[in-house]
Amino acid sequence: SFAPELIGYQCAGKSGEKKKQRRWKSADVLGISKKVSSARSPGKPGIVAMRLKHRQTRESAHPVDVSDPLCRILRHQFPWQDALHYRAMSGTRQLSVWVAFGSWAAVVAAASIYGAWQGYAGRAYVTLLGVLAFFLAIQLLLAADNFGERFARRVGSHRGVLIAVVPFLAYLIYLLGTNSFAWWRAAIAAAYTLGPVLFVISSGASKTGTWQDYLAVLTIFLPLKLRWLNGLWPYPGTRIGYAATVLFAINVALATFLFVRQLDGIGYNIVWGLDPALSAGIHFALLAVIVIPLGTVLHFIQFDPTIAHWKSLPIDAVAIFLFTAWPEELLFRGLLQNSLSRTLSSETGGWITASVIFGLAHINNHGVFPNWRYALLATIAGIFYGSAWRKTGSIFPAAIVHALVDTTWHLLFRTL
Repeated sequence: SFAPELIGYQCAGKSGEKKKQRRWKSADVLGISKKVSSARSPGKPGIVAMRLKHRQTRESAHPVDVSDPLCRILRHQFPWQDALHYRAMSGTRQLSVWVAFGSWAAVVAAASIYGAWQGYAGRAYVTLLGVLAFFLAIQLLLAADNFGERFARRVGSHRGVLIAVVPFLAYLIYLLGTNSFAWWRAAIAAAYTLGPVLFVISSGASKTGTWQDYLAVLTIFLPLKLRWLNGLWPYPGTRIGYAATVLFAINVALATFLFVRQLDGIGYNIVWGLDPALSAGIHFALLAVIVIPLGTVLHFIQFDPTIAHWKSLPIDAVAIFLFTAWPEELLFRGLLQNSLSRTLSSETGGWITASVIFGLAHINNHGVFPNWRYALLATIAGIFYGSAWRKTGSIFPAAIVHALVDTTWHLLFRTL
């Protein structure tokens, strides 16, 4: 159930002027009004922030009213503590919507300049750029400041079905604007967009983790993994088509599970600060210590740094993060591990099972089947990615670890 992490101030009694200032500094970060304290005597606690780890819902930190009865209850549950303490999540911050918007504008501007430099122009290019920019905006803005979850709760699951149609409408704009319209393309896109939605709707009010939920996840992932959808983007070519397919799939997944299914605990929020940075760094370091020697012993990788890869590092790193690490962590951690933990009534069981599935999903990579070496290393990596998601409650640190692994592999090693 709830396990409070309590560090800092005492539950009753005056804490001193310095602690009071620090308390209200934390309150300002959380958006708590100072007026609350005027209704209480100096010896009683005001509204403070507690980081609550709930094994089932994985809710994020939120303001709670700590009263004397609660203090007595917690002291009874934890009798070895002399006082109730709390920590106001000082090591973790949410990325603001405006910063996300600025990041989106920078990426779109860079992409438009690069496309123009490559010789793309005209109505078709403008249409393609506009549709992909729209998909990227949804991907980034919904992850800022918990905007996606808050907006989904306000819209509700019934009206969320209307939002689920938006990715398909954007794709139709692409088809018409690039003179690529064909009925078979429109039909495949409609089935890919609405199929997962119909599956989760058919589950009704059932708890998360029904067979329809897993079928919806499979419907989103399998065509993406097998690259069945690349033919939907004939303009301007295969390379852009894959990126467009990934952005399309992310939008479909968010519409299905965030808005229609209203799935809790996805962790679709960009967090930053000392705690997420330490978590990502530690998980990456420990994973590297394991998989690099193991991959070398298995004759899967060989140390072979290439100067050409370093020249394209910025673009490659951003592409790996946006089009590989981010979508896979949304799918395997935010959706699959999250759902399996509820189905199995065990966070550990869901974590390990999702990691094994993640490994098996890579068993056909690099044109080899079965590629057991890849599957084994991917399973180990999935364990660390899943751990980062569990520790932080966000897919973002897990995606950072994932991107660091893939970028390091790309820069320093050659697959045998």
